[in-house]
Formats: sequence, C-alpha cells, structure tokens
Amino acid sequence: MGISRETLHQLFENLLGMMQPTAELLSQLPERAAKQWQERKARIAKDAETLSKRLADQNTLNQKAVIAKLNGQLKDDDFDVLKKSIQEEMFKIESEISALDSERSTMDDLMRQQKFRRLIFARPGTLAM
Repeated sequence: MGISRETLHQLFENLLGMMQPTAELLSQLPERAAKQWQERKARIAKDAETLSKRLADQNTLNQKAVIAKLNGQLKDDDFDVLKKSIQEEMFKIESEISALDSERSTMDDLMRQQKFRRLIFARPGTLAM
C-alpha cells in the first residue's frame, strides 16, 4: 500500500501540531539554552585558538618567504605564487575568526536580552515586552 508524499507530510504536520511542550520543559528551556551556549562558547574559543595559531603560522611562512626572496633563494615567480597563496589562506582564516566573533557576539547579546526579560517578568506589576 502506497501513500503519497503530500499525504505523509500532512499527517506528520498534524502529529506535530498535536504535540505540546510541558510546563516543566518550558521552564527548563532557558537553563538548557544557557548550558548549550556555554558548551558552544568553549568550542568557539578552541576553534579561535586553532585559527589564531594557523594565522601565526601563515605570518611566519610569509616572513620566511620574504627573507628567502631577499637572500636570492626564491625566484620572483615562485615568490609571487607563494605570497598569493599565503594571502588567500590568511584571508580565509581571518574570515573564519570574524564569523566566530560574530556568532559569539550575537549569542551573548541574545543571552543578555533573555536575562533582562526574566528580570522584567520577575517583577510584580511590570508590563510584558
């Protein structure tokens, strides 16, 4: 017996519509989100450290290439190719670092907003945001 894709999709949506989170789960969400964010921040810090090391390695490689060129150990064409490759890699690493910084900043802002909202809602007689 076959069932169409659309029918299966509709049945699944109906099933999801019947599911509702419990009050206990809803009360745990802020703490769960905070825990997940702390874990992600640790991964971001580790990734940022790795990227910083890679960037330092590229800077060192760049310096060695310049010295090799000045000492006549590297031809102009080879130097140009190496320099371009190093610059591309450095740009890529810097972009990745920037993306991590952006993620960290965005999530920190969201967590601060959430804490502020909890403070507002905790006070009797305050308006909901």
